[in-house]
Amino acid sequence: MYGYTGLVPVGLWGVLKWYGSESANLLECACLYGYANLVWILVALVSWSPVSVLNYVFAALGLAFSATFLLRNLYPVLSTTEARTSKILLIVVLVLHAGFAIAIKVLFFAATSPVGPKKGGDGDKGEGKGDLLRMFMQ
Repeated sequence: MYGYTGLVPVGLWGVLKWYGSESANLLECACLYGYANLVWILVALVSWSPVSVLNYVFAALGLAFSATFLLRNLYPVLSTTEARTSKILLIVVLVLHAGFAIAIKVLFFAATSPVGPKKGGDGDKGEGKGDLLRMFMQ
């Protein structure tokens, strides 16, 4: 999360400076990505639903809101470059953000996350109210 929010804006700022954008500001790029990723806090709070389809809908809505915010605020800066470069940068920003959202859904919000606690192992003594507590204690 921190890597994406910290490294992608720096890379975008560098590319914009490389292509001669006068309106590119490193602090603005970093702040835009930080604000765009605030929506994932709300998504995390509502993604505790046991209904998997709802969790995918919440993740998709989070992606839609954050990508819309990001593209809406980055477009004036990106449009200062030539038209072809601007379109390519918009597509790259959108693809990176979609990849980030998929990674969040798969690795962070999913109950079957490959980095989450394993079911059926030695430490799992059944399902119940203590599963959530055990997950945080591991």
